[in-house]
Amino acid sequence: LTGANKLTVAKCLTDTDFLKYASREIALYADRMASLSTLFNIGGKERFTPREMLHIVLLSDFAQSTKTYLESDTYHITLLLGPMYHLFTEEEKQKALSEAIRITKKGGIIFTAYCMGDASILSYGFRGGQIHSLVEKCMLDTETFDTFSEPLDIFELYRTEDIEALRSHLNVKHLHLLSTDGYANHIRELLETMDDETYNLFIKYHLATCERQDMLGYSNHTLDIFRKEE
Repeated sequence: LTGANKLTVAKCLTDTDFLKYASREIALYADRMASLSTLFNIGGKERFTPREMLHIVLLSDFAQSTKTYLESDTYHITLLLGPMYHLFTEEEKQKALSEAIRITKKGGIIFTAYCMGDASILSYGFRGGQIHSLVEKCMLDTETFDTFSEPLDIFELYRTEDIEALRSHLNVKHLHLLSTDGYANHIRELLETMDDETYNLFIKYHLATCERQDMLGYSNHTLDIFRKEE
């Protein structure tokens, strides 16, 4: 390789082709050492090292590079279902999203789940009788009704504009933002008493309305779906 593509010491640990070649060679030599051969014996006698006794020690920088770069652009679909519930800083959130995108093939789809703040205020705060406790713990702004969480609170809560702001930093094409449970959590006791016909009608209603932007905030969980750009 020449010019901008020339392989150098500075570039080798981020060069995917080099890492693939080096990993192949290491694996190849390990296989050969485990097979009966005269290749690795000065005396020319046929010997081998059993696989359980082979110990391959890699430079830490090389090992981490293969782990990082050889997993890039690997998956057609990546599920980020849960991590965003429990990350509290902007840096942590962007890191999780960036990693999900990194391991996804170009043109692949990423599914990211979020817990919604307004639904939690309604269900846990007002319906659950905890609204004053939330205010006293400074977890709620009583003017804007924004929510605030710390790691000890376990869950981080979002509004649709928060999700859109996180996504705006990514090189992706947005496909869908939808509610996964809609109004179900608010009427869960009622759902349990519905007959099959009524319940099936509710499911039909949910599927028909789950992407309505004016109703997303009522859902306790949402799913953001986007495609990694070419």
